[in-house]
Amino acid sequence: SHVKQHRDPLCDDEHFQALQEENTDLHQNLLQTVVCIESLEAELQRTRDELGHVKEKYKSLLETHTGTKQTNNRLGEHLHIASESLTSERKYLQNRVSQLSSELEDAHQTIAALENINVPCLMKELLEKHFDSTNAMQKILATSAPIGHSATSTKADAQCHAPKEEEASRDWRTRSEAGPQRVTAFIPFKQVAPTAASDGPLHGQHESSHSPPFSVADISTAIYQKMAASYAAR
Repeated sequence: SHVKQHRDPLCDDEHFQALQEENTDLHQNLLQTVVCIESLEAELQRTRDELGHVKEKYKSLLETHTGTKQTNNRLGEHLHIASESLTSERKYLQNRVSQLSSELEDAHQTIAALENINVPCLMKELLEKHFDSTNAMQKILATSAPIGHSATSTKADAQCHAPKEEEASRDWRTRSEAGPQRVTAFIPFKQVAPTAASDGPLHGQHESSHSPPFSVADISTAIYQKMAASYAAR
């Protein structure tokens, strides 16, 4: 029994020492675990911070995407409006070009018709008609004038003016035959003012001899008739 009592303290000392060593190991393990937990907590905090930054970037990118989408929609609307405007303007310009081409073709046809008109021959015909009517009027006045000095003066005046008109007609014919076939300008006739107001019928006859043989309206009518005839011939 004495030996057992002596062995028990020894066992207790060994057991205590083993427990103390085990406690030391556990304490070290606990310290290492605490260090690991602290490092994990720091890592978790860093991860949380990074996640917060990622969330902020995601929100910023989402807002940017929304703004870009709205801008693209507005640009698409503006592009559609500009495309419609350009289409309508192109149609208007095409119609305008067609209209101007038609007007240009009409102008070319009018110019060709005017170039085909023989102006000297036309003037010659007008002068012949005028002088024929003038000679007929002078014959009527000569036959209807009273016998006496007035009849003699009327015949003398008519005979005086008739050669002049025939000479002017002959001169015009020779000029039109010798000159160019087309002219673009006319020299207007000069009207001489009467010297006295009491010449009677002879005064009107003198005025008619000095007035232009035909008016611009007569020339325009003749040219229009010639152009109408040329268009009808086509």
